[in-house]
Amino acid sequence: MASKNKVIFDDIMLVFVSTYHLIKHYISVLRNEQMTCLIIKIAIADLGRLFKHEDSRD
Repeated sequence: MASKNKVIFDDIMLVFVSTYHLIKHYISVLRNEQMTCLIIKIAIADLGRLFKHEDSRD
């Protein structure tokens, strides 16, 4: 009976939209193909910190 009420969303993608300008900046850094591995690692680490901060704000 529980399976009748279960709704599965296979074709829906959840998107996080941030108003924080630094997050937008680091996303653009990651999209740039000319960035070195070191800059990409730093950008990912900073994004993690910013997402953590953004999540704890709510």
